Amino acid sequence: YFFDEQSKLMTIKITAFSKRTLSSMKATLKTAEKLGAKGLIIDLRGNMGGLLKEAVLTADLFLPPDLLMIRTQGRKENDKQEYWSTKKSSRPVYPIAVLVDAKTASSAEYFAGVLQDYRHATVIGTPTYGKGVLQSVDSIENAGELSVTTARYLLPSGYSPDKYGVFPNICTSGLNLIDIDKVPPAQTRLLPWRKGTAAMKARALAVCPRQIRSDNALDDEIAKLFLTDSTRYNGALTYFSLDSFLK
Repeated sequence: YFFDEQSKLMTIKITAFSKRTLSSMKATLKTAEKLGAKGLIIDLRGNMGGLLKEAVLTADLFLPPDLLMIRTQGRKENDKQEYWSTKKSSRPVYPIAVLVDAKTASSAEYFAGVLQDYRHATVIGTPTYGKGVLQSVDSIENAGELSVTTARYLLPSGYSPDKYGVFPNICTSGLNLIDIDKVPPAQTRLLPWRKGTAAMKARALAVCPRQIRSDNALDDEIAKLFLTDSTRYNGALTYFSLDSFLK
């Protein structure tokens, strides 16, 4: 992690969701509290996923209890599962920005999506990879490995990021640091896009295309601008939440 003393913002880079991600995030959040952090930037650019369970449990750290976090749907009855957020002694209440790009996939898309759904973070960058399925990998003698799709997951709003990905609230496609004054307004009404036709989604992706942005400093600077301005930040949160995402 990196802590900026001047802005009091902490940046956390998650390269993949592994068995150590949850414990590492807990420790980092304790450090953030001790340092008096006023905002958090979670960088998921280039994160191709990892363990979905770790992504769910890590996202749980940021949410109040008793919220539906994820549903899985599959061919078999035991593929259908739900996970709800748990009660905890404390959780971060400061603003959060999640950075994503074209190589943010699978479990990382879930993490960004659930915080976006519940208005606990604004998502900055480009549309993500679009992998919302769970796969098992079986070894075949003398033939390598075979990946079998067993289920797909749904975000709390009922949306599956499979194929079209998570759409950012603030799109930075094609822009660089010199273009900081050209960043388009935040997109907060995402439900029409999520429920729209394939053609509608394709048009949105044409306007805000996927892009690899792991080393683009603009996204970090945009995050800082929003996290240090409460009016701007609140205006960049997704319109729907647990009690209003059908609007």
